[in-house]
Amino acid sequence: MTINASAVFLLACYVVLARKRGIDPSTLRGTVQNDILEGYVACGNYRFPIEPSMRLTTDLMAWCAEGLPAWNTISISGYHIREAGATAVQELGFTFAHARAYVRAALDAGLAVDGFAP
Repeated sequence: MTINASAVFLLACYVVLARKRGIDPSTLRGTVQNDILEGYVACGNYRFPIEPSMRLTTDLMAWCAEGLPAWNTISISGYHIREAGATAVQELGFTFAHARAYVRAALDAGLAVDGFAP
C-alpha cells in the first residue's frame, strides 16, 4: 500500500477484518509505505507534526514485530521526491537520510534492529 500518514489506521482495519473473518492476523503478509518523511519532503503533505508522525511510524514497527511478523512495516521511497523536482543524486540522498532517521527513531524507541529490520 503506497500510503503514509494513514498507514497505521488502514493496517488496523486489515487486522480487524482478518479477526472478524477468523483469520489469525499473524499470518497476514503485505507492505505499507509508511514513509512519512517522503510526504513532508516531496508533497509538503502531512497529517501530524513530525515528532508524533515518527512516533506512529516506530509504534507500527514495534507492533508488527510482535503481532504481524510477515508484514513489511516501511517501504522507504525516493520516487516522489524525484517527481517533485529532485535530481537523481538528491533523490538517493533524501532516501538514505530518511532510512537513517527511521533506524535512529526506532533505536531511540527501544527497538532492536533485528526486530524491525528484517
